Amino acid sequence: LLLLLLSSFAVSAAETDCSERKTTMEDSYYQPSMFSKLQSGIQALWRPGIYSIAKGIHSRELTWKIRETSIDNAVNFILTAAIELKDKLQLTPPQISEDMEVQVLSFTKAEWMDVMEFSFSQEGSDVIVHGHSFSSGILPTSIPFAPVVNMLLCLVPFHDHGLNSMRLKKFKEVSLSAAEGAKSKL
Repeated sequence: LLLLLLSSFAVSAAETDCSERKTTMEDSYYQPSMFSKLQSGIQALWRPGIYSIAKGIHSRELTWKIRETSIDNAVNFILTAAIELKDKLQLTPPQISEDMEVQVLSFTKAEWMDVMEFSFSQEGSDVIVHGHSFSSGILPTSIPFAPVVNMLLCLVPFHDHGLNSMRLKKFKEVSLSAAEGAKSKL
């Protein structure tokens, strides 16, 4: 466990170094504290909050349809939503996987970290967006060793106070608005 933790810290530190060289657009996203920067990647990977026996109280899913578009465009609409909502929701820059899935981290003021993930599927000329947002752990990532302690406390239930549902609804609203705006320009 100690080796895994140390290697995860090394990877997070390397990612932090790389992220500091990003463009100025990414610099305008939320910049978590040092501990949160170092630990957020580990916590997002380990996901201790989803193992709770009461995970339904801090995990939400929302599915919506973007009409007459491609998956590439739908991904861009989610990225547009992230840009528009970055300050209000304290978002870090979105990460896009090879499978065209988007992951966005959101922090509260105390730096509790929530993870939002968006996947896409083509249905005829429409794209179905599936959003999943969950609280990553009972302790904020600003506390040293939070991912380890959160894994030990993973069965302790806690509430997200509706934040995950609110974030997904905002992403749906803004992405649909971006899609409509793109259509009106055609």
